[in-house]
Amino acid sequence: MYAYDHNETLLVDPYSSDVGKNFMNWTDVRGLPVARIFADTASSGG
Repeated sequence: MYAYDHNETLLVDPYSSDVGKNFMNWTDVRGLPVARIFADTASSGG
């Protein structure tokens, strides 16, 4: 389980030492802004 806030900051991830890190500009190998996609999906009720 993991959780981000609305600013794309990682709040919870038991397998990561990046808790508290902002992932706003983080992209996957295809260049997609993953955390921003998560936030947009959550904001639209997904």
